[in-house]
Amino acid sequence: INRKLGQSLIVCAMYYGSSVARGFCHLRGWGDQPLDHAEAFRLFEESASREGDVNALAMVGYCYRHGCGTEANFREAVIAFTTASKRKSSWAMTMLAMCYSEYVDREFDKAFRLYRKAAQMGNAKAMFDLAGLYFEGIGVDKDVKQSQIWYRSAAELNYAPAREKV
Repeated sequence: INRKLGQSLIVCAMYYGSSVARGFCHLRGWGDQPLDHAEAFRLFEESASREGDVNALAMVGYCYRHGCGTEANFREAVIAFTTASKRKSSWAMTMLAMCYSEYVDREFDKAFRLYRKAAQMGNAKAMFDLAGLYFEGIGVDKDVKQSQIWYRSAAELNYAPAREKV
């Protein structure tokens, strides 16, 4: 994962008119946009509802989960992540899995299934978290071999925490 390249691509997309990218720039204070979480949330919500943008919807979930530009509302975060997950957003699946494993009655079996699906779609964080579930035997039978396979897969995508595990 090359964060510097990712940032420059998001800023470039903003200059080409992407309202989701503009929202992300407001969320981070990138590309001459002031750090303004309320504006970021407004842009994400508008893009999700008006354009049906799945990435915007996932970011609405993020904002609700963390209270960025809106009151923190875990229920609304789960709704947004669930809807975006059904539309095949691997990042939203990963965030929803985190919600299940950390907050929603600690439903590790649901978290495992979501992490596995997002990992199979190529999401490095999901690969890393799935590896941890296999390593600890949480939501799945303990399997150190599977754990190492997923840690290596995430490391191959330059996910820094995974590189430390292999």
